[in-house]
Amino acid sequence: MAKHRKPISKPSPGPTGALEIARRKLAVGRPKEAEGLMTRFLKRDAAQPEALTLLGAALLQQGRAQEAHDRFLAAIQAKPDYVPAYRALGELLEMAGQRLDAVAAYESGLRQDDSDAECWFCLGRALKASGRFEEAVEAYEKALTLQPGLLPAQVNLGNLAQGLGDFERAAACYRAALVLDPAIAPAQSGLCLVLRQLGKPDEALAAGEAAVALDPKLAAAQGNLGIVLKDFGRFEEAITCFEAARTLEPGEPNHSYNLADACHSLSRYSEAVGAYNHTLELAPDHLPARNNFAVVMEEQGRYDRARELLEAGLARHPDDLGLTTALARVALIQADYGTAWDLAEAGFAAGLRLPDRRFAIPRWLGEPLNGRRLLVWREQGIGDEIRFAGCYADLVASGAAPVIEAEARLVGLFQRAFPTAEVRPEDSSRDAERDDVELQSPAGSLLRHFRRRAEDFPKTPYLIADPARAATWRQRLADDCLGFKIGICWRSGLASRERNRHYAGLADWAGLLRVPGVNFIVLQYGEAEAEIAAAETELGVKLHRWPDLDLKQDLEGVFALTAGLDLVITAPTAVADIAGSLGVELWCLGAGACATDQQSPHPWYQGQLFTRHWETPRPAFFNALGKQLAARIGVAGELEGSA
Repeated sequence: MAKHRKPISKPSPGPTGALEIARRKLAVGRPKEAEGLMTRFLKRDAAQPEALTLLGAALLQQGRAQEAHDRFLAAIQAKPDYVPAYRALGELLEMAGQRLDAVAAYESGLRQDDSDAECWFCLGRALKASGRFEEAVEAYEKALTLQPGLLPAQVNLGNLAQGLGDFERAAACYRAALVLDPAIAPAQSGLCLVLRQLGKPDEALAAGEAAVALDPKLAAAQGNLGIVLKDFGRFEEAITCFEAARTLEPGEPNHSYNLADACHSLSRYSEAVGAYNHTLELAPDHLPARNNFAVVMEEQGRYDRARELLEAGLARHPDDLGLTTALARVALIQADYGTAWDLAEAGFAAGLRLPDRRFAIPRWLGEPLNGRRLLVWREQGIGDEIRFAGCYADLVASGAAPVIEAEARLVGLFQRAFPTAEVRPEDSSRDAERDDVELQSPAGSLLRHFRRRAEDFPKTPYLIADPARAATWRQRLADDCLGFKIGICWRSGLASRERNRHYAGLADWAGLLRVPGVNFIVLQYGEAEAEIAAAETELGVKLHRWPDLDLKQDLEGVFALTAGLDLVITAPTAVADIAGSLGVELWCLGAGACATDQQSPHPWYQGQLFTRHWETPRPAFFNALGKQLAARIGVAGELEGSA
């Protein structure tokens, strides 16, 4: 008969062992077991600070915040210099959104022992969340001085430096973190963005790809890689990243915003609209999203919706310059001219109207002038300056004694057109002390006073080419160009995503350039000879230009040449303003949500506006335009290359 043996009981862990076991159970997410262990422990020693702190942590993991709070206070009462209890209390208060109280808890702990690196780290985190950035930097630096291998402090300091615009320091922090742990994805992801800011796109791309490879489920890594891919024009790949980021972190509005922007770049309007809507649902005050959403609505011809978005934003943020200037643009499209010009005054503060000159003399606000000397100063580009000059005759008629400062290339033209005004080259050297005029106004601001309604825009020419040079060019055109004479310009000298939508290369103009019986005269300024020569060879056409005329610098010559043309066909550039101001027939080309062929491309000039739908291929658009040109000049027969 077998003998009964007494069960062998396991010895209870000693005090140190029990504390270590509780820590391990908390680390693996078993707080209930840690709670039981520490409860039993505290029956033997009710004032043990570490046990009280671990019990509080176990309770906190179970969502019992008030009980945890009481245990942390009990630990501090039991041992006032026990810093981990202050640290645990601070973390609880941070979780509750009580940032100021959290800062106070960490600072109280550090007053007991300022050598606790982790407490300095926690203080830095709470200070950053409270917007006290410089103090947060100091706290992180102190933590790293005490413990150089404290990886979270390196990463957080990098994030903070990035947010403060100190990109070199941020890069150094992220690289230091990667030395400590090459597999830490947040450091690679942060490095991706700062390298982008430092103008190192290839390195930024490599860091972004490394971050995603390390942790494909890190939303920030996906989002940051998407931003860099978008910079490279790799929009499809960027969209994939932004969609992944949004799935991983659906409550972060910037993922939806970036997705919308990338879809917009590919003219995927329905997807862009959905993503912008989602962004504003998450963050109604996301002003870049609201502004860009309005741009998408503009491009789709939904101007009322664009205006609604902008006005709703301004109701919440009445001083926002981006929304104000965007609303000015929409009001102009809607022919609400008075509103447009009033809002456009914010363009100086927004950096959109340049130069922003500052004077000691007062600004003219529309009061009667009665012979007073009013300085009108140029702003923005050549095309804008020519356009605004349409108000100068009104200014003279209003009783002013105008002093017009113009870009040097336009002085002679303006003086010829407005002989009773004093016209001189721009000179800002004495703005703060000049006494030769009584009032001043930017040229564009004259529109507020003279062009508030559609009927205020005269449809007659207001500039005059130099008569002698115009006669010379008429003779040269007669000698070199038999037949209909058309000036062409296909792009601006300034490139941007928005501008480039309206432009097309000369190769796309084939359907227009092959219209028989037409002489095409190049008005395109800037470097274009290689493109012109290639088009002549490929299309078998002659594009007239004269080496002795500098189309960029010799504006008197350009005006004289343009005055002798039968028609000007141009993208929206200064060439349109030159032709319009002279009264030369104008076809202005653009792109938008609706294909149009209408009179009066804008209120300044007579002419036609031909708008290509965004999705219409450029060659097809120019083939159709060629047919209209053939009908305009009476050319019969099928056009080569027409669609």
